[in-house]
Amino acid sequence: MHPTAKQQKVNTMINKLIAFGLCLILALATLAAMDLGSSVEGKESAGNTVSYIIREPFRINSNADFPAYANGGGDGSAGNPWVIENYEIDGTGYGYCIYIGNTTEYFVVRDCLLHNASGINDLNFYWNSGLALYRAQNGEIANCTVVNCEFGMSINMESNNILVHENIAKFNGDSGLYIVNNCYNNTITNNTAFSNKCGILLENCNLQHVFNNSVINNSYYGLHIFGSHNNHVEQNNASLNGIAGIRISSGQSWNNTIEENIASENDDAGIAIASCNDNTISNNTIYGNSHGFSVTNSGFTRIDRKSVV
Repeated sequence: MHPTAKQQKVNTMINKLIAFGLCLILALATLAAMDLGSSVEGKESAGNTVSYIIREPFRINSNADFPAYANGGGDGSAGNPWVIENYEIDGTGYGYCIYIGNTTEYFVVRDCLLHNASGINDLNFYWNSGLALYRAQNGEIANCTVVNCEFGMSINMESNNILVHENIAKFNGDSGLYIVNNCYNNTITNNTAFSNKCGILLENCNLQHVFNNSVINNSYYGLHIFGSHNNHVEQNNASLNGIAGIRISSGQSWNNTIEENIASENDDAGIAIASCNDNTISNNTIYGNSHGFSVTNSGFTRIDRKSVV
């Protein structure tokens, strides 16, 4: 018995549905396999502008360790630094994503996505940081994103001559960028730190040049200088923070220069100065805060009237 024209149309429709279902199942299986593969070391996944290489966290604890991890080559000289690039690293359970310590050779870390550093808060070394430097010299950190760590980046314990630029630090539990413990001559420029507790924190470190950064929408401070002196902070945008745009505190904070910054729409003060002396505040643009300035228990602070709008 031959099928009627109506039955033929029904059969054709059923066959098309079966074929569509099989294609859908195949597509879902492929996506699942791709997602599973993303956790395998060496698997590449497309980022916005970078094809990241997924790998586990690693430690460089001397100059001799650089060749094993410098996937971009180099020899450690000023003209040909070691290059670490294009990694995506999940630091869950390690306390860091990339750790570099006790090194003097030149190096660059660039175009990396570092996230979820947690599990080991070793205050001497790791700090639960996406990138942790400890007694590291002559480094450059560029175009990296650090997210969902306790500290996005920590530059610690006599880490000197480090250039940090064009990075993004966001959604970190404490500071986006933390420079601490006798670090000298570091340059922090053109970075963006938002939705952290503090955007940039300088603690017990000196001779830092912090300029042209955007430190916005952090729950405490955009930029905090604590127990540090002879630092130059200029041309930063410290706005929309939960307490103050820029804060200087502790008796050891002296001879810092804060100039030509924007501090606006912070919940309390544009610039807050507490328990410190002999700092210079000049030519800043300050508006829309509950207080333009908050000065407590501090003396010999020079405030240029041009700093208030």
